[in-house]
Amino acid sequence: MRLSDRLDRMIDSAGGRISFSDFMRTALYERTEGYYSQNVVFGKKGDFMTAPRVHSSFGQTVARVILDEWERLGRPRDFAVIELGPGEDSVSLAAFGAPELRPEIVGSWKLYLCERGRRRIDTRHSPPPCVVEWIEPDASIGPLPGIVLANEVLDALPFRRLIRRGEGWRELGVARGPEPVHFLWKEGPLLAPLPPFPIPEGVGEGTVFEVAEGLPELLRWLAGVLRSGSVYFIDYGDSTENLLRRFPQGSLATYEGHVMGEDPLSHPGERDISAWVDFSRVASEAERAGFRSDGLETQAQFLHEHGLEEVVRRTESQDPVEGVRARLALKAFYFGYPDHRVLALRRTRRSRAERASSLTR
Repeated sequence: MRLSDRLDRMIDSAGGRISFSDFMRTALYERTEGYYSQNVVFGKKGDFMTAPRVHSSFGQTVARVILDEWERLGRPRDFAVIELGPGEDSVSLAAFGAPELRPEIVGSWKLYLCERGRRRIDTRHSPPPCVVEWIEPDASIGPLPGIVLANEVLDALPFRRLIRRGEGWRELGVARGPEPVHFLWKEGPLLAPLPPFPIPEGVGEGTVFEVAEGLPELLRWLAGVLRSGSVYFIDYGDSTENLLRRFPQGSLATYEGHVMGEDPLSHPGERDISAWVDFSRVASEAERAGFRSDGLETQAQFLHEHGLEEVVRRTESQDPVEGVRARLALKAFYFGYPDHRVLALRRTRRSRAERASSLTR
């Protein structure tokens, strides 16, 4: 069944309108014709390029973050590195190529690559010196000491689109349209209850606010996976307040061939769909799940604090030609990703639900 036909049936079954979240989930993640289930090409010849592909110095800097976390937790032998959505540009595999992560250190570790559907990389060509296991989201693992890495994952979580009308919110759903317009926006009442995160009030008429679905469930799963350790979300995004100021009509975007598309409802399954991450909500939901936020910083700050420049100098001393590439990449990392942020979460205590449960016993 063609993806557009599948969406038509979903819309008809729902009474003529589905949430954009349902549309996006099908367009990106349907197991045979969804965008991420097909032969998506990453890099210069593809639709987008993530930081690990720009230069290996990114992964080598992340290796230092991993090693610091292992040291902070007391050098546990059962330390786990878990990467969400590695795709072809796996930051964890890039990190395991760094000299800091020597076999005698990582030999007892385990690397979990969490990917929905088809695996995009063959680890047999350059296997890391530890056990590697592919898992699906919601896999039953842990609790373990470890670190979770998620590079440009949250922006691809399916999201609802709310629009401010009067004193409340309505929802921009997706309906069938007259040919040649196959799908169109259809405003109507909310299609589901709003999440517990406080939806901003006092915004102007017609303001569009995007709410990622699946975020609370993802964070609760990570809290169950980690007994102790940290999560690093790396993505383009901002605070709720700044997103509303910068994108009063929402930050929904599509990408194809490194060019931003125009109509996110056309040609489902053929292009990437994303929105800027609301890091205020991520931090709030993380607190509910049992994490403590260590604050939000730019990707440039994160890389600088963890020794990117030292990595580049080491590369220059070992290979002058590669050192030139590393130096150019450093400039790209510092100035080419102005809107990328890093949110660090620490798994150091029980969740609100766990604490409430203990009080009632």
